Amino acid sequence: LDAHYRLKPPHLLQDRRKDYLARTMTSTLASAASSVIGTSMLRSFSASSQALALGSSLAARVSVRALRMAAGATRPLPPPSNWYLLQSTAIAANSIHEINWEELERRARAQREADAQRTAAVTKPPRPRSLNEHTMSQKLRQMEYAVRGEVLVRAEEIEAQLRAGDPLPFSEITYAHNGNPQAVGQSPITFFRQVLALCDLPPECGIDHPMAPHLFPSDAIKRAREMHAMMGAGGTGAYTHTQGILGFRQDVADFITARDGHGVSPDHLFLTNGASAAIQMLLTAVISTDDDAVLVPIPQYPIYSGMLSLLGAHQAGYELDESRDWAITPERLQSAVDDARALGKAPRACVIINPGNPTGQVFARSTLEDVIRFCVRERLVLMADEVYQENVYADDAHFVSARKVAIEMGHEASELELVSFHSTSKGFIGECGRRGGYMELHNIDPYVQAQLFKLASSGLCSAVPGQALTSLMVRPPLPGDASHEQYAAEVGAIRHSLAEKSKMLVDGLNSIEGFTCNEAKGSMYAFPAVKVPERARQVAAERGMSVDCLYAMSLLETTGVCVVPASGFGQVRSHPECCAKLPAVHHKRAVTGAHRRPPPPRPSRHLSHALRRPPGRGSRRLPHNVPAIHECPRGRRRGVQVAPQGLL
Repeated sequence: LDAHYRLKPPHLLQDRRKDYLARTMTSTLASAASSVIGTSMLRSFSASSQALALGSSLAARVSVRALRMAAGATRPLPPPSNWYLLQSTAIAANSIHEINWEELERRARAQREADAQRTAAVTKPPRPRSLNEHTMSQKLRQMEYAVRGEVLVRAEEIEAQLRAGDPLPFSEITYAHNGNPQAVGQSPITFFRQVLALCDLPPECGIDHPMAPHLFPSDAIKRAREMHAMMGAGGTGAYTHTQGILGFRQDVADFITARDGHGVSPDHLFLTNGASAAIQMLLTAVISTDDDAVLVPIPQYPIYSGMLSLLGAHQAGYELDESRDWAITPERLQSAVDDARALGKAPRACVIINPGNPTGQVFARSTLEDVIRFCVRERLVLMADEVYQENVYADDAHFVSARKVAIEMGHEASELELVSFHSTSKGFIGECGRRGGYMELHNIDPYVQAQLFKLASSGLCSAVPGQALTSLMVRPPLPGDASHEQYAAEVGAIRHSLAEKSKMLVDGLNSIEGFTCNEAKGSMYAFPAVKVPERARQVAAERGMSVDCLYAMSLLETTGVCVVPASGFGQVRSHPECCAKLPAVHHKRAVTGAHRRPPPPRPSRHLSHALRRPPGRGSRRLPHNVPAIHECPRGRRRGVQVAPQGLL
């Protein structure tokens, strides 16, 4: 074959199109022949019709590219359907004149158009999804939940770096962003886990198994048998009454009666997936328009600010008095109401957190009386968040419920509308993952309670294991029961440990230059103030973040300690010294599989010296534009909150 195909069959010379096709097919069939007989053999063939016939006998099909080029295509296109592949025997040299060239050209044109449409479909930018950042709920976009915000996201990224073996000045992340006791090593209560295990097991594998008395104490088997009877044949895997299993609600009612000295009906109780679900339910019922407002303490646990944003309500923050151990004052409550009304908002409810989260205070009875009088006068529903009622450490502090105080105030508080919350996630139990809790309605309109029932019905019921754990929390083993001695020892050890760590933590923070911290009398938190220099504010402004977020990010990247910026708790300029906070619950999580480095040296007494230590093994400089604490001018403060659960 000649490189330019100068030798052509004579009968094709009169038609340029057929000549072009023949030359192209000759090349294609020759290529097919070369794949079988080799290039060296192909070169020995004549460029006559004999070569074409030999090619047709060796090749099974003709390349579509040849036919499409014959039809006028100017560039190769993607492979089309099989109809385009003609048997080579039909286009041998002696039968080329039999091909319907017009039909081939029509089909090739149609194929080019289809290919063009497919190419355009691939290259055309996709339409935006119908649900996107502009069409989704803008209230959800505006909602923030700082406990799981950007600092935690960065901590998880660093944790991934540690797992990958990246060299960092620390070998693990110390998570200090929420209260999660069992994640930091607190042991579960044995009796509770034994009963829960027996409740989950079918009776023939658990309470009725012949080996059960050898594996479980008698009171655990008895209690599990009782719970099985309450739950029915479905056990923990079946739906229950919307408000929770009646027998479990009765246990809660008996607990409240014993605690307050005043009875309560189980019909006024809702068992819920932790206190958070109950708070969400009640706020959904309270908020009717975007002009409604709810009084929330500052600082506060961010579920309140987050839910109010989601529901479109106004947060009327009242600042706690740090100089009086984070006390509530009637003056600040009234100021919050007046400010809300000045904005055209209608205050509907007031939140108190006792013991405090994140501030750790325990309200005195007189403080609760002031709050109750205020709510009655302003016709506000009082929401009493009491999930830390078992966490009281100071000898001079004692928890008293808002319900007890209101009932004992008599006629003065007879019109108070009160909803109280409790949870299995805190206290000495710390079963956060079980999602157990309850809310109790006091003096709530029966119609509103019916609507709350309807709202709860949309979720069918709370998790049954959480309901069972709530029953166990309020009705533990009694003196004389087989498990009581072990139960009392475990609870006593947890309470002693938390009290000891609380004092150790506050004393340790106050010993660091630049830190000040009030005594943590309850809950799981301390809330110290940290002095931050003016230059850090400038850097934070340049980076588009708050200065407490800058501090938290710097602390994380320098030491591996993850905390939550105080602004996430609503803390803002509260007095001339501009004291904001940086909350945390200390939680150490080892990074398995990570490249292990020796732990960093213990920090010196002065935090500024520790953070300015020359870089090297176990230490790391702060970013060059973040000044050390000792450079801070007096009167400029930012804060941190830490909890008695681990680090110290």
